Amino acid sequence: MTQSAYFRYPHVHGELIAFTAEDDVWIAPLDGGRAWRVSADNVPVSHPRISPDGTTVAWTSTRDGAPEIHVAPVDGGPSRRLTHWGGPRTTVRGWTPDGRVLALGAHDQASTRRSWARAVPLDGGPAETLPYGPVGDAVFGPGGQIVLLSAPMGREAAWWKRYRGGTAGKLWIDRDGDGEFVRFHEDLDGNIEYPLQVGERIAFLSDHEGVGALYSSLADGTDLRRHTPVDGFYARHAATDGTRVVYASAGQLLLLESLDDLTGPNDRNDRNDRNDPNDPADSDSPTAGPRPLTVRLGGQRTDLQPHPVSAARWFAAAAPDHTGRGSALAVRGAVHWVTHREGPARALAAEPGVRARLPRTFRVAGEEHVVWVTDAEGEDALEFIPATGTPSTTGTPSTTGTPSTTGTPSTTGTPSATGASADAQHGTDAQHGTDTPDGDAAPNGTGAAVGPGASAPNGDATRPDTAPGATAEATSPTSPTPDEAAPTTTSDPATTPDPSTEDTTGPAQAAPRRLARGQLGRVVGLAMAPDGGRAAVAAHDGRVLLVERTTGEVREIDSSEYGDASGLTFSPDSAWLAWSHPGPGPLRQLKLAHTADGTVTEATPLRFQDHSPAFTADGRHLAFLSARAFDPVYDEHVFDLAFVESARPHLITLAATTPSPFGPQRHGRPFETPDKDETPDSEGTPATRIDLEGLADRIVPFPVEAGRYSTLRAAKDGVLWLRHPVVGVLGAARATPDDAEPKTELERYDLVQRRVEHLAGDADHYAVSGDGKRVLLWTDGKLKVVPSDRRAPADEDGDSNLTVDLSRVRQQIDPAAEWRQMYAEAGRLMRDNFWRPDLGGVDWDGVLDRYRPVLDRIATHDDLVDLLWEVQGELGTSHAYVIPSGGGWGSSDSQGLLGADLTRHADGRWRIDRVLPSETSDPRARSPLAAPGVAVRAGDAVVAVGGRPVDPVTGPAPLLAGTAGKPVELTVLPGAGGEPRHVVVVPLDDEEPLRYHAWVTDRRAHVTTLSGGRLGYLHVPDMMAPGWAQIHRDLRVEVTREGLIVDVRENRGGHTSQLVVEKLARRIVGWDLPRGQAPTSYPQDAPRGPVVAVANEFSGSDGDIVNAAIKALGIGPVVGTRTWGGVVGIDSRYRLVDGTLVTQPKYAFWLDGYGWEVENHGVDPDVEVAQTPQDHAAGRDPQLDEAVRIALASLAQRPARTPPQLP
Repeated sequence: MTQSAYFRYPHVHGELIAFTAEDDVWIAPLDGGRAWRVSADNVPVSHPRISPDGTTVAWTSTRDGAPEIHVAPVDGGPSRRLTHWGGPRTTVRGWTPDGRVLALGAHDQASTRRSWARAVPLDGGPAETLPYGPVGDAVFGPGGQIVLLSAPMGREAAWWKRYRGGTAGKLWIDRDGDGEFVRFHEDLDGNIEYPLQVGERIAFLSDHEGVGALYSSLADGTDLRRHTPVDGFYARHAATDGTRVVYASAGQLLLLESLDDLTGPNDRNDRNDRNDPNDPADSDSPTAGPRPLTVRLGGQRTDLQPHPVSAARWFAAAAPDHTGRGSALAVRGAVHWVTHREGPARALAAEPGVRARLPRTFRVAGEEHVVWVTDAEGEDALEFIPATGTPSTTGTPSTTGTPSTTGTPSTTGTPSATGASADAQHGTDAQHGTDTPDGDAAPNGTGAAVGPGASAPNGDATRPDTAPGATAEATSPTSPTPDEAAPTTTSDPATTPDPSTEDTTGPAQAAPRRLARGQLGRVVGLAMAPDGGRAAVAAHDGRVLLVERTTGEVREIDSSEYGDASGLTFSPDSAWLAWSHPGPGPLRQLKLAHTADGTVTEATPLRFQDHSPAFTADGRHLAFLSARAFDPVYDEHVFDLAFVESARPHLITLAATTPSPFGPQRHGRPFETPDKDETPDSEGTPATRIDLEGLADRIVPFPVEAGRYSTLRAAKDGVLWLRHPVVGVLGAARATPDDAEPKTELERYDLVQRRVEHLAGDADHYAVSGDGKRVLLWTDGKLKVVPSDRRAPADEDGDSNLTVDLSRVRQQIDPAAEWRQMYAEAGRLMRDNFWRPDLGGVDWDGVLDRYRPVLDRIATHDDLVDLLWEVQGELGTSHAYVIPSGGGWGSSDSQGLLGADLTRHADGRWRIDRVLPSETSDPRARSPLAAPGVAVRAGDAVVAVGGRPVDPVTGPAPLLAGTAGKPVELTVLPGAGGEPRHVVVVPLDDEEPLRYHAWVTDRRAHVTTLSGGRLGYLHVPDMMAPGWAQIHRDLRVEVTREGLIVDVRENRGGHTSQLVVEKLARRIVGWDLPRGQAPTSYPQDAPRGPVVAVANEFSGSDGDIVNAAIKALGIGPVVGTRTWGGVVGIDSRYRLVDGTLVTQPKYAFWLDGYGWEVENHGVDPDVEVAQTPQDHAAGRDPQLDEAVRIALASLAQRPARTPPQLP
């Protein structure tokens, strides 16, 4: 029977094969019989391994949250959870010769990168940590001892193909069995993983010939053979029973009966034109080679079954109609029409496998219409339909085409190289969403959208305004866009309606009318003119387009080389379009276009961050937000200044004769203003008159204090905006670590009464109805309708506070169709955003076509995530991530951790060996057992948890499952004797911060001891807010010493390296000597003597860059090993329809002295010092030791700077 599942992680034993498929572990006869499930949890699992005696299978499961080790009988039966480590890197790797599970775990380490090998007994007793240091794999030889180790890798080779950076897989071998490991096959320029002992040969996977394949050699490194082709998909997840090798490739299982089978040289070099590696006819092997295995699965493939989803859970955006009585909702890739009070919901666009997003509403001849972005034909297009779903008497005929999942590649221009936020530019792990200067892609007044996906440029993720002063990393600004761009016109005959095709039969449901397919690029912003005549589109490549609704004509009116436009908004009479136009770095200016002739004018100069424009309802003013308040605040930790609150609303009077609404009035102001409800509506649509001359001179600020604002909108007689509290990135300033962040306020400025009013105290997103009278508010997971001119009452009371019943929306998901759409969209996003327009010479369409048949195999979302990783990995570039929404784990109840080391003693008690100390300056690093009143000490025994006795075999960890963040009672028996004590603690869900601070303290003490107190020590864990905080915890103490060791090992990257380098590059040029006080250097916090950096292979991304900068600026030498090698940055901007984050390496980075060569190579140290397995076993740190030696030698040649004596 033909295989139909997506098989991974195989293992062979006797006549059985274990593997994963459909988020479970299976076992099947090797000869092709029916498989049976071993697990039935339907959560991501990996690495099943059958025990040497063939009775038990062990695997890694995420059933209870973090990955843990589970076991079950091969023949069937309930599974048991063996570990309760609570770490993110736990994984099964095999079995020890004595029948224990061989696993990796970093739960007791200062960094998740340090996964040590462990031997876990089947009774759940304490695991033995094997003394080899961080490893990626450990292999037992024929004698039952570890003979082969692989270094820990950042990710598997297929996910970053042809990777050659610092963490590329390496092998270490102990040939003599004396514990002395040396590099094995060091000459192979490839990414080596999955080492195996197969008979007398050592096998492994490597891509040194361009494609991951299976190789083997003798233990002395001779007789290197290749056993699988290099003209197909990567060979992955190799495993052996000591004789045979089984592996996975593109979702198939393949078996190599013997290493006598080998594949000869392959002279085909086109890696994008590979044959099927599983077809023996395509093999260039002189012998039989690997053969595909046929496996039959039973069951219903539950995850493939169509199923309904909650509209509240998957709500993305909503656009209210003119009066606020109904809205167009975007829910999980579909658009629905919902009346706000009672009535049925109606699906406007809900075709399986098609994503509809960014809905907008507008009126034509008094009838409500809806427009949205669709990818039904493989590229973005606009679809229009009456809100009733019935044929419009004012519309035009449908021009829909045949749906397609591929489409024609866009030729809309070169993606911009700038315009991203400072967040997550160069993090080795995917970080936060993009913070652009304007998060307001929705228009003002005309169907403006609200929701988590409304304010993002792609309609998929919230993007608050950029913090003042934030700049993008890794950008290369080019010449500015000309002040006026000549409008260009393109038309597609397919979008021009033919009167002869008009359907006059009057169907019950009208087909949406589709326009501009293939001409828009990726639509990141959409607005509809109030008169319904045209739509404005902001494209991913910086173009601003106008799309005529009646003809389908597309006009380009402007473009930018610095990113995409945002905040598109039309004037009430539809004659003018305003938007925020990007400039270098964080700068943005407002532009105006006359919609009739396309002429463009700068409304504000390119000096500040101007964004979120909105025409007032009377058409007389253009309101906007701008960061142009320069009022610095002194830093309280170091000598520095920052502009913390720099934005406020501003307003332009459009006609030269229009006075400021905030100035004096000729006839004075009345004592009272008419009641809002009695204020008559204006007659007709007001005309917008703009005197372009002197426009920028008519800017006036609103009389409100500066702060952090976003999402300005116009409403009847006023202007609305969101006011964000100033909060720290880490939450360390909150009253307690568990406190929620301060709420965002929805505020209104009443232009009649000239005062600020608070409309809502917990506003996530909002939109204003077309008449400006009502606000659609997304808050606390609910969609509410409230007045725009007064604060809604706390309790629902009909018109003043109405919660929209979203349960009326019936959205059905077809997973297989949705996954095909996600696959195609991820491909388009990469095509449109990859840092090289030619995608580095990779035939991207060919790659997508070659992997597309694999989609037919996948049966779970985790399968799709793995496939997308491998597809994006074909580009051979860093930062091409695929991160499932929610992390992809099962339970959200985390393992409780006590912040201590416990071991089982001879008396059977589980005693505390060490209580990790708290770091009082870091709220993440509170130690439960060190809390006041707990008074637990080393030697005390934990004898009960929550009243349940501790099992002498498994210890207290199983009793702490799911207790993280919850009060738990411990019964503790003092080690010195006495009565048991009952204490209450709150276990942690993550011990890494505690263990990290303890490790830093230990390394600093080591440097102090070696240098006799002459050298300071700083560790920088990342180039983000945590790393910036960590530097400053000890900066002022450590820089006063004669020299400084800066440890950037395992630096996770980020975007603050230039700030770190500024600190380290300071040089003392003077001294301040106050009477009666110790001298201080000028500039402050400057190193007095030599600076030596320490790096390793896990110093990555911005951690690469900081090492290159330290060398380029001559700050000091770098000691250690070559860094990660990933400097093409990302902005984490795009999420697929189910929330899966996909990133596109977009921001190329060039370094003086390195050029483009840091990417996929890393930064070479000045002094190379490796840390061998035997170093880890002995507790040695040769890299830090060498850095100290170099610094002391430098001090001997050039003493540290000292203050002069007074004259």
